[in-house]
Amino acid sequence: MVLEAYSTNKQTTTSSVDKYEKEVDLQNDCRSFYLNRVKATENLKQKLENKNGACEPKKTSMSMAMDRLRLEMTSLVDQDLSLMRQLLTLNETIEELKNKRLYGVSKESLDYSADYLKGSTIQLSKSVSTMSLGSDYSCEFSGSEDDTEQKKRDIDSEDCGYGE
Repeated sequence: MVLEAYSTNKQTTTSSVDKYEKEVDLQNDCRSFYLNRVKATENLKQKLENKNGACEPKKTSMSMAMDRLRLEMTSLVDQDLSLMRQLLTLNETIEELKNKRLYGVSKESLDYSADYLKGSTIQLSKSVSTMSLGSDYSCEFSGSEDDTEQKKRDIDSEDCGYGE
């Protein structure tokens, strides 16, 4: 019975990890697809420019229609890439909002927290803190960026009691 509960819990954990990995894989696949499309579009545009720059003997109505169709296609591909970039940006924003809602955390708050922690570390090194190791012992620490000397004050004329 305990084994069954353990295996059920393990399956739940595995399925949630698989779900997360599938979402990440899908996002990565979408990004790589987008980048491949951008490269393919640039290659297509270069080929069309090279083709238009070359001297063609005589243009028929059919070749003019095909050129116009090619230009329309490149315009539509550009529009498609623009929409896909917007979709990826929108998806990232939605994921961030979901995380913020679930965990109360966003990228901006994490950046702010990291900056805050850097500032508080500097402030801590400049401030004086008192540590009480019991009712009979007290140690006082003073520090700054230049002065990191430790000052001790012993109530019972003993040292702070780490070794005793």
